[in-house]
Amino acid sequence: MAPDEDALPSRHQLVEELRQVRRVGILRCANLALPALRQAAVLRGPAGSTAGPSAGVEALLRSAVGALGEEEPGRAAQYLFGLVRGTAGRRPTDLRRAAAEVFGLSPETFRKHHEPMLIGRIAEEILRGGPAPWSGVAAGHGAPGAAPGADPAVDLATLRGELAGPIAPSVRPVRRYGPYRLAIAERQPTLVSVDCGPVEALVDVDLLVSSENTYLLPARPFSATLSGGLRRAMAIRGPDGGLIDDVMARELGEWLERHGRPGGPVDPGVVAVTSPGTLRRQSVVAVLHAAIAVPREDRPGYEVSWAGVSLAVTRCFDLARELRAGDEGVGSIAVPLFGAGDGGLSPEQSAEWMWSAVRRELCLDPGWRVHLTTWTARETCAVLALLASTARA
Repeated sequence: MAPDEDALPSRHQLVEELRQVRRVGILRCANLALPALRQAAVLRGPAGSTAGPSAGVEALLRSAVGALGEEEPGRAAQYLFGLVRGTAGRRPTDLRRAAAEVFGLSPETFRKHHEPMLIGRIAEEILRGGPAPWSGVAAGHGAPGAAPGADPAVDLATLRGELAGPIAPSVRPVRRYGPYRLAIAERQPTLVSVDCGPVEALVDVDLLVSSENTYLLPARPFSATLSGGLRRAMAIRGPDGGLIDDVMARELGEWLERHGRPGGPVDPGVVAVTSPGTLRRQSVVAVLHAAIAVPREDRPGYEVSWAGVSLAVTRCFDLARELRAGDEGVGSIAVPLFGAGDGGLSPEQSAEWMWSAVRRELCLDPGWRVHLTTWTARETCAVLALLASTARA
């Protein structure tokens, strides 16, 4: 029986239809009746929307799954329903296996315990949520966050207010600000987000950029650095957790051999491209390793120069365009604050350098969806302040 025209369906109805969608896959849901989901899509969708019934159900599902966030439940739900870029056409059994791997479980254990929980939570988000943020996020990426056009100055004021309280909020594993629609070039606006947390936890970005030393020696995998986190995340391990392939270290070594620089160093600003290793499961296409940190000879630490940062950003976008030429689906890139860690730059100085270089590239090629990744609240405030200045200009 179809739901009343002016009332949302029940949680039970939504759960049953979500199970049907999971069984056939998001691409085949157009062949299902799904009266409850279609009614919810009408009531939760934007007024005057001309999206067809199937598009409405998919957008509703993306919005509800996005509300689960970027921790394990949200990531698993994205895989379960084929909402991660490049997974929509996979078999439902393969999607369940990928979702189970997020929790480190067998598909059968996941099916019995975690899958019903996730589907129930998605149904609750559909009943709880407001209009779905359909506009501004490219199909297949499903990024949670504010609708494009949000004001970075408002987010900056909110974050500063939170930090002024008695207990500073946690911003990990990933807290997203934006995307903001910024008029950087006259031809078209650019979507820019700020993601605070470990970059390896992002699930809706095609290209990840890492900062490295000029020897292209990745950080130790147990270190609390961007390089170390990516090295851990990219590595291939067996069922017992044993290392099978240290993808990042191996491929960077091979890159140095191919370019006649075994043992390094390379010039500041050089960028090496590697495969994403196991981050491919998060739809990452490639990882770009920018050599910007020059080891100091007289004391521990690194030197980072504006020239090296500027050249590295230019080379990252050049390589990104080459990768996009081979894969038209490539459209987003995550860039960290070079030098804000061991490089000795203050968050404010690093943010100023990075945004200046990134903005220059976007003036030439505004079609990218850019994620500026940060690790601390101070870094996030520095970036938001620059974006707010850009939005007011």
